[in-house]
Amino acid sequence: MIKKIDLQYLLSYFGLIPFILIILDKFFFFQLKEEIIINFLIYYTLLITVFIGSINWNFEKSYKG
Repeated sequence: MIKKIDLQYLLSYFGLIPFILIILDKFFFFQLKEEIIINFLIYYTLLITVFIGSINWNFEKSYKG
């Protein structure tokens, strides 16, 4: 049986693509300055963590009021 893919989860994890591209540039391509890469990784990690956490937050199931 094919499991139904939840579009919400799929879209939330598409936000990791720029993060992966920056990591690849840092280790393989060397096109960006080190300072830009470090700043991007810090800020984007915080942004994606909050975004994925808020998208996947299931408030209706945890609310017992």
